[in-house]
Amino acid sequence: MPKGGARVHSGPPPDPNALRRERAKDKDGWTTLPAEGRKGALPKWPLPPEVRTAAALEASIDQREMLEAQIDGGVAPKGAVARLAKLDQLISTLRATIKAAAKMEATLWKDLWSTPQAVAWETLRWTREVALYVRWQVLAELGDLDAGKEARQWSDRLGLNPAAMLRNRWRISRDEVAAQRQTRPAAPAEDASGRSMRDRLKAVTGGGA
Repeated sequence: MPKGGARVHSGPPPDPNALRRERAKDKDGWTTLPAEGRKGALPKWPLPPEVRTAAALEASIDQREMLEAQIDGGVAPKGAVARLAKLDQLISTLRATIKAAAKMEATLWKDLWSTPQAVAWETLRWTREVALYVRWQVLAELGDLDAGKEARQWSDRLGLNPAAMLRNRWRISRDEVAAQRQTRPAAPAEDASGRSMRDRLKAVTGGGA
């Protein structure tokens, strides 16, 4: 029986909390990304408009014009009026889809480039890769199931989930401000009289005022 070779992403991901530099597999080290995310100007969008929907819209408009001419000339096939109404609805839907997709792409593009992972993307010059993820993700959110599969693959490549970050050997630095808030001692609790629990204990044990 033939033995299978090593598979991509097989086995557990590396653990950033258990690094040992003397191990061969840790030679490359880890990339620490800032918790506050990437700062700076937004990269220019590198892709042309999405062509499939634009082509479908153009084809639908051509069909409508042809059918309308047939109706005006009295040579339209049976059911032409109903077909014309369906084309009008399709054209309206396609136009709305193109407008929504453009807005969604711009919003997602802006959001992604403010993440900690964006610091690594900028270093690696992954501008087009991020744009492709945006394109597939927006199409998926608009109902394209095949686009959803592509978006998930690009999400892994870009380190947009915890397991993918570990495989890329990326980790996010601690948020020192949040850590200080969590470790700051809480204020003494007060009873109904307004005295803190610390004051009450002093009174019981005969401590000073």
